[in-house]
Amino acid sequence: LPEMPPNILLVEARPSHDANGVVLHLREIEGKSARLDARSFKGVRSVDVVNVLEEAMESQIKDIALEPYEVKFVRLNL
Repeated sequence: LPEMPPNILLVEARPSHDANGVVLHLREIEGKSARLDARSFKGVRSVDVVNVLEEAMESQIKDIALEPYEVKFVRLNL
């Protein structure tokens, strides 16, 4: 994984249900907005924001943006 801003906590990383990627559970922990360049993940075809059931909410994103105290699930498609 690329270096993350200090206010983003990686809560969990698990294989996706379809076994074609990894789902990251991210949380902003300091009450400040944060941004992570989704293109900095090596070997990843695309990045999607998903809900807890892994249903795509935003597809092929370039930046992962978290608002203060926001929780986000991100699927890295390998």
